[in-house]
Amino acid sequence: MFFETPRFFRAGVRTAVCCVALLAASVTTSSEFPPLAVEISPAHPLMLFQDLAAYRGDPDRQKEHLIGAWAQLPETIRSNSVLKFDVPGKGAEKKENYERVLQVLQEPQIPTVIRIADAPQQERMDLELVEALLRAHTMVRGLEVVGLDFRYYDSPRMRDGQTPEVIDWLIEIIDTAARYGRFVYLPLDELQWVRIMSNTACTPLYEKIVACKDYVIPASLTRGDHTIPNQSAVMGLWLEDGVSNWGVAADALWYADNHYVSPGLFGDAGGTSKAPAHLYRAMILNGAMTGATVYSFENGPDLWYGPARFHWDDGIYPVLRNLVPQSLVGRKDLVMRQILVALQLVEAGDPETFHLNLKDIDGVLDQGNLLRAAYGLERPGQIAELVPNRGDLFWIPFLSPHAGEGVKKEFPRVVRAGTIPTAAGWVNLLAPMRKPQAAGNAFVTRVGVNAFVMNTRENVREQQAYTIKEVAAPIRAFTARRENGAVVVSWGFRENDVEYRVYRRVAPETEFTLLSPPLEQENRSYVDTTVLPDQTVAYSVTAVTDEREPLSGIVDFGTYLAFSVVESRIVEEVVLTPVLAQATSSPVAQPKKDIEVTAPWWPDYQGVPETHRAAATAIVEQIELWDEALVAKNLNGIMSVYSTEYTDPEGWGFQYAQRAYQWLLERYRSVAMHRQIRQWDFTNADSSGEINLLLYVRIAAVALTDSSGLRADITIDLPQSTAAEVWTTWSNREGVWRLVQTNPALPNFRELLSYEAGPYDNFPLGPDRY
Repeated sequence: MFFETPRFFRAGVRTAVCCVALLAASVTTSSEFPPLAVEISPAHPLMLFQDLAAYRGDPDRQKEHLIGAWAQLPETIRSNSVLKFDVPGKGAEKKENYERVLQVLQEPQIPTVIRIADAPQQERMDLELVEALLRAHTMVRGLEVVGLDFRYYDSPRMRDGQTPEVIDWLIEIIDTAARYGRFVYLPLDELQWVRIMSNTACTPLYEKIVACKDYVIPASLTRGDHTIPNQSAVMGLWLEDGVSNWGVAADALWYADNHYVSPGLFGDAGGTSKAPAHLYRAMILNGAMTGATVYSFENGPDLWYGPARFHWDDGIYPVLRNLVPQSLVGRKDLVMRQILVALQLVEAGDPETFHLNLKDIDGVLDQGNLLRAAYGLERPGQIAELVPNRGDLFWIPFLSPHAGEGVKKEFPRVVRAGTIPTAAGWVNLLAPMRKPQAAGNAFVTRVGVNAFVMNTRENVREQQAYTIKEVAAPIRAFTARRENGAVVVSWGFRENDVEYRVYRRVAPETEFTLLSPPLEQENRSYVDTTVLPDQTVAYSVTAVTDEREPLSGIVDFGTYLAFSVVESRIVEEVVLTPVLAQATSSPVAQPKKDIEVTAPWWPDYQGVPETHRAAATAIVEQIELWDEALVAKNLNGIMSVYSTEYTDPEGWGFQYAQRAYQWLLERYRSVAMHRQIRQWDFTNADSSGEINLLLYVRIAAVALTDSSGLRADITIDLPQSTAAEVWTTWSNREGVWRLVQTNPALPNFRELLSYEAGPYDNFPLGPDRY
């Protein structure tokens, strides 16, 4: 086999000028740079919207699309917004295409972020070209770099003191952007932020980020199955004062990434994301409660100008429009008050050491003991987690190994990764720290004046209860009347009220909009002179108050709530029609939501006749033993599920399967089976004694490194087919149901070996024929 050294490690000869520039950059601090070109704060969060990219081949059409998209952006959030886009080409051609678009955006000053790298290990713009664009175009607020991968470690091929080339490039880009008062936006998925914070090869980059902390926006990209630990790392970087702002890069493709098809169903979505719109609400509120001040939306089709606009209408915009009015974004001091414990990562110069971190923080690539103990992980790798399963520890931030004693003393408790060897040990450590915010099985937490209540089931329809001891008591029994062409809204006296606000919605609107300024306690009425006589209009009143009452409720599947605990909720409304002159408030009608009860993801006996129920149950138990043996890396346990008469469609038998599994267990860790029953077939049960079962099955595992030893945490899936559906045939041998055939073959040794093949080995996938 031949292995090409990745460009990531091709550290070429640096010129003297470049060395001087990097040395200067290393001692530069944020105070020496001009002010950032855009305002970012909890009171003024930044919202980044990705262009459709439908016109990337035609810059002239693209600039028309960008102008049109900006014009359609709702006024309520436009002052917080920036458009992100990319253009085709490389090098000078890419720069020229950017200039064709940016020249048109310059006069109306439409704020933009331009992408300068899609996969920086291969394609990235030269520093001089980037600097020329920043110098010429003031509407460019920042630079976007995507596709970064830090699953690389120092290698004997690198001389002592060398830094991977892409890190040198990114350091220069950050320094250049800061000198022009622009930011660098870095959305990363997987556990890339954990890697930047702890990988010794990334130390120069970490130091540059801290030196330019006002000009770097790290974002947790919601793709893949590591969302919670990735966000915990970025949050920790912010809390240790490594950056001034951080973000959530929301993308509903997370749903398809994790093999979610529809609630309760796992598998392949046919290449089309069928994610429910409410996932965006969860992603945004996850960021708001933990202090994210930047919200980016990576999938243009889901936005207001895209073909999947329902995501915008039902999930994204209703939350964004309330971020500022409801003060949903947590300030750092308020977030810090909620932190009960933090984890400090260990510095890692090799992938084995890095797994000391993963053993605590990630249940997919390793054990994830801390996450199991803190939140509960139902089935890592198959049931992806977006919302923590419990909120009595809030979120646990991850601090870098570089965080000193001055930083750590700000936290109630800091535990170093690798010091608690088991999940049970973490359970014992965390138990005294827990501070339940409510009763019930929903996720409930509080940050500042806001409470967050979230259903924790990402792909199962389940209603979850919650009870909060005290919240602001709502205003009830108020009235509205038409009078001299206006409407007068009135309400009664309450001793502990401080001020009031009046809200209105005009049919067919379903959302209330704030109508009045804050009204002092003695002003218990409001006159609306802007209403038209032919309008059906509804009003509601809230109070900032010390009047308290408990709150109990149910959050259905996909329900994520955020509300103030000091300003009362809207629970009643008074409705006036054109022919109704006066009315009294009544409870706000809640939309009827029929929650379809889905079968549990496992097992499923649909279609099993009673005469074969015992056999089906025995087969299910065998599959569970198969699963347990894989996790335990117990080769004999795995093979006890297979009949010694086992054959696959290519004629390979028991010993072939045994050797394939041995190869898997010897070379991979974190082995797991993801499974779901698709269809039972008892056609041959009476004649041959065989039962066929169509099984969705993915055997997943992780290699510590690739064959070169340079790239870490290589994940594999067996089978490699998109559908991952296998017909399994079971037969009762000596009183035990065992596997006698799989179609397609599972395991397929050829698929296993394909992960070991190099790029030039010409090793096509397919059946393993002799």
